[in-house]
Amino acid sequence: MSLTIRPDPRRPSGGYAQLDLPEAEVTGDSVLVAVFDAFSERFLGRQGWHATRGDFGPYPVERGEGRARIVVGPEIVNQIEEYAALRLHVGPRSYEVSWPDEVVPLPGAAVLGGLQVARAEAAPETAHLVGRRPAPEAAPAPGAAAVSVPVAEPAPPAGPAPQPGPSRRGAILAGLLLVLALAAGLGWFLTSGEGEPTTVVAAPTPAPAPAPAPVGAPDPAADPCTAEALRALDGAPFSEALARFEGCQGAVRPETALALMENAADRGDPDALLLFGELYDSGAEDGLLERGVGLTLGDMPSSAAEYYARAQDAGAAAAAGRLAQLCRRLALAADTLSLAAHSEYCPQ
Repeated sequence: MSLTIRPDPRRPSGGYAQLDLPEAEVTGDSVLVAVFDAFSERFLGRQGWHATRGDFGPYPVERGEGRARIVVGPEIVNQIEEYAALRLHVGPRSYEVSWPDEVVPLPGAAVLGGLQVARAEAAPETAHLVGRRPAPEAAPAPGAAAVSVPVAEPAPPAGPAPQPGPSRRGAILAGLLLVLALAAGLGWFLTSGEGEPTTVVAAPTPAPAPAPAPVGAPDPAADPCTAEALRALDGAPFSEALARFEGCQGAVRPETALALMENAADRGDPDALLLFGELYDSGAEDGLLERGVGLTLGDMPSSAAEYYARAQDAGAAAAAGRLAQLCRRLALAADTLSLAAHSEYCPQ
């Protein structure tokens, strides 16, 4: 960043900042300065922040050693918080800066320095410094008009807080008497009926609850062929699901049957493994899942051979015959099908 901001060394009490930038970036003997707050997106004016741009100055430009120095006063410094993200417009150029914390405002000054705003504004309100003597006027910059700041008289000290008057105390006393009267009436009402007979109304006898159904008894209202009833078979031997499929033909969805069969195969169920092999084997006869449920997987001999071998290891009696039949079919079609992928299950 070519612009640096530091306190004015000639005014150690604060309120003045020195803008230091390359001499070539400033033309003329004086310059206007505008301040834009990047957070609120407003420009600084003599009476705070505004949506329209206001230029302060003109400020004299001091040159030396290739640098240009511009000193701004409390009219800017006293209105900016430390670390504020700003865009300073110095003449025709703009600079993104963060206002340093070492540049402090001038104590007891709101808007001083006698510098004019370069745009037309309404007459500023008079600044009041309550309880302070007027600070000595700062020397105005060349070409600027001085601004005098009157000091208001201190406000009279506040008197003691008003105490509640007699009317308030009377209202409180009346309220207490009313509460006591209500309490006395309530006590008379509760004690006046002592010794008189009391009529007791018996509560109606509740109807007996229906006897619970015996454990394990089938629910006559339940439909065993719904998707929820079929999914409840998950975890049981797959032979039970096959028996349910047999009785629910036309009501079993293929995706429900496939999900039950996949979970059973993952558990090593021999019936599920054997059926997977048959579904992947186009040489096998159409079974219950293809004929009654409509579940088909296509001809994939490699997958069929793998499932037949897994079913045989799991104890499926028919798996060995199914695998031998598949291997014979593949051997007869060796001119079009490769046996390399099945050599593990179909020895040559």
